[in-house]
Amino acid sequence: MITTRWMGGPADVQQIIAFYEGRQVTYAAATQAAEKHRKTPGWCCLVAVEDDTVVGFLSWLERPYYLDVQGFGVHSDHRRRGIGRLLFDQIRGRLSDRRPHLLCEVPDDLLPAHLFLKAIGLPCLGVKRSSVADETDRYVFGLDNLTTAAMAG
Repeated sequence: MITTRWMGGPADVQQIIAFYEGRQVTYAAATQAAEKHRKTPGWCCLVAVEDDTVVGFLSWLERPYYLDVQGFGVHSDHRRRGIGRLLFDQIRGRLSDRRPHLLCEVPDDLLPAHLFLKAIGLPCLGVKRSSVADETDRYVFGLDNLTTAAMAG
């Protein structure tokens, strides 16, 4: 059974890093980035857990007027089981009058993420063009609590 909880300590970070094995991500760099985020005011991270193993995560920053998704992923052995949808349903529940919007920027070369976000009802709102030659453009997906209410009813 899959449950969600707030991200714990280094053990959770190690399991999340394992999602990216083989993708030019070093343990030291990823751990350093995770620790930096954990100390950032307004940073939150939910993990999906099955049998004490982290199988998915969703992290965001609580900005003044919106929730800004920083990263999400589901371990490749656990995809297509509703884990990503479960995590995004949890964050949708955090939308309020104070923070009515949810935004998620995704690099243009991550087509599976684009398709997933579209499938769970987050429309693409636009493209942020990169001004740096070696960076990719980023697609902005999002919704607000009015969209969420319309989808529910």
